[in-house]
Amino acid sequence: MHSIKILFVTLFLVMPTTSLSLAPSSYSIKTQDEDQDSLPMKDCGSVGGKVTSITLDPPPKGACTFPKGTNVTAIVDLVTNEVANQMNVVCKGQVVVWVPFKLPDPNACDQGVTCPTAVGKEYTFKTVIPILKEYPSLRLVVQLEFQDEKGADVICVQFPGEIC
Repeated sequence: MHSIKILFVTLFLVMPTTSLSLAPSSYSIKTQDEDQDSLPMKDCGSVGGKVTSITLDPPPKGACTFPKGTNVTAIVDLVTNEVANQMNVVCKGQVVVWVPFKLPDPNACDQGVTCPTAVGKEYTFKTVIPILKEYPSLRLVVQLEFQDEKGADVICVQFPGEIC
């Protein structure tokens, strides 16, 4: 974990922050504050379902989606199109390279997804993403991968975020 923090900090002390360019898609992130604009969200190779919405709590304040020193709860509504006996979630941030963000419990079956999954079934996955104070302030692309028991991506979604 220490080496990831060093890599993460080094990349942003040495290299400038890159801008995000996610093309708008048919999905959007829904926040708990309906007055706020929704953020673009795009599929990144889902083969066994799709994400229909993501709600963040606390809701984003302006561009700030991930305040440092907080735990952000992500509520992800999804539909599966295949049976998976197990489903784990991987969270990553693309800052120049993909950097893993460890979830306290990556097992989606413990957090709202009934395993084995059923074709055409809607689920609500809820997880906490710890945003450490040590993280640098930056913009990034967040990727959530829902993987089956073989480690293959079933559902994958990306959205822009900012650690602030």
